[in-house]
Amino acid sequence: MTWALIGLIAGLVLGLTGAGGAMVSVPLFLYLQGLTIQEATVFSLFVVFSGALFNGFFQRQNIQFKIAIPVFLFSLLGSYLSAGIKPMLAKWVIQSGFLLICFFSLWRTWVPFRSNRPALTGKQNLIFLPLMGLLIGALITITGLGGGVVLIPFYISIVGLEPHIAVATSLFTVLINSMGSIGSQFSAVQRAADPTSIGLLMLGCLVASRLVILWMEKIPQKSRERFRRVLFTAIVLVTIVSVLLK
Repeated sequence: MTWALIGLIAGLVLGLTGAGGAMVSVPLFLYLQGLTIQEATVFSLFVVFSGALFNGFFQRQNIQFKIAIPVFLFSLLGSYLSAGIKPMLAKWVIQSGFLLICFFSLWRTWVPFRSNRPALTGKQNLIFLPLMGLLIGALITITGLGGGVVLIPFYISIVGLEPHIAVATSLFTVLINSMGSIGSQFSAVQRAADPTSIGLLMLGCLVASRLVILWMEKIPQKSRERFRRVLFTAIVLVTIVSVLLK
């Protein structure tokens, strides 16, 4: 049942803060399951996948598929190229990448996004979307993070999407990116876990998503936002300490 508990905790955090599924699940895998940092980043992909699946379903009307799909296609290449490199990386390299993304995500939590940039033209999309896809694919595979902390500011600041459109598009991109990364590391997943463990992990995420929906309906928007920022900040700080001490 430890797997279900990890899925429940990480799913609650993901639903309440809009990010952080891997930030929470990686330390939980390290300490509750005794996994290595390499194994923990692999299994965190299932948390990211489940969270993006359940949340993305309810926001599907806001997804910009013409932007998300090119990013996904090139992220497959990024995942493929980085999957062979990951086993050769030292522990401190993976930790450093994980921590840098944590700090970036924390900064963006307290610095408001500003959608004041015009949308990209077709020619600009041909340059920026493939590059972002390659970067996100490598990021997900090496660190186990879902990439949403990078995708959302990219979609708002570079592509010019409105925040709620950017979030939905990010969820879809993270979902299919996670699927690609899971596939590229399937042999590693098979060696470390059985279908029952993965099923319990996803069940925990599903239950969490339902609990979040019920809870959020009763909390005013302003109070929700304050709580989200404080919770997310606390989680990131604890995660940073946990990964450094492992």
